Amino acid sequence: IAINANSSKSLFTSRSIDTLEIDFGGNTSSKAAYGPCVELETGAIVDARGLYYMDNTTDFVYHVAPDLINGTATLTPLLQSPYGGTHMSLNTIGNQLYLVQGGGTNRYGYFDFNTNSYTEVGELNQNAIYQVAFSPFGEMYFAANKINEVMVMSDPLSGDFESYGQVKIDGTEDGFINLAGADMAFDNDGSLYVATHSGRKIYTVSGKKGHLLAKELGTTEGKLVTGMAVLDAGSGNLICSVKGASAMTVVNIKDGSSTDLDLVGLDQMGWGDMTGGGLLLRDLCDGYA
Repeated sequence: IAINANSSKSLFTSRSIDTLEIDFGGNTSSKAAYGPCVELETGAIVDARGLYYMDNTTDFVYHVAPDLINGTATLTPLLQSPYGGTHMSLNTIGNQLYLVQGGGTNRYGYFDFNTNSYTEVGELNQNAIYQVAFSPFGEMYFAANKINEVMVMSDPLSGDFESYGQVKIDGTEDGFINLAGADMAFDNDGSLYVATHSGRKIYTVSGKKGHLLAKELGTTEGKLVTGMAVLDAGSGNLICSVKGASAMTVVNIKDGSSTDLDLVGLDQMGWGDMTGGGLLLRDLCDGYA
């Protein structure tokens, strides 16, 4: 990979890198890269990860190219899921796209961008799964509709998970988020956002195992959100797919306001899901990798 360097000292990429060729001020320097961490005297921020939409009508995954200036979201077919009713999440590093079967035995696996191949990992057996997201710590979160709880897999390849409990709505005695539908997404700082079908709202979720608390961010103007992702690696916006719409909705996490991006490459969205890259994997290399 060749990059143009600036004053930054960080390089973020999902690609497998053998050698970095760095051009700064007309001078080129090459060095071998090993593991997840590369220290650069001068460098550039490179984000090779993307944004994806799953259309559960056709079980196709599309790459999404949002253009906030021109108000469009261009969709390009990437692959077809081996499951029906799939939910998905890009892993934290951004090199594997995890797919989870929404019903039945909840088979799951991942598409590897480096090898362009799919590997099935196992089964989760949680009846109905509607929300999946990776945290900046490399954990895979999913919402189990049967018991309306958040489950967490510290090692997504193990098949082992634990319940983090229900998500209580702030300011209520016994009100909990109905997790049957929509999506969840993490920001770089570990903030978790949950979109719901019930009430058609978006919440910010904080807390730890057994003590998850949600505060309402805002409504999505009556739109039936089916998928959600953090846009532009934590720029302050979420992007959502909406059933029956011909535009994706961008939601500002600071004030809850929203704007639409017209679809290019697809007439309208049905039931679906979204995921995006851009998270910084934490607790590697003394902080962020």
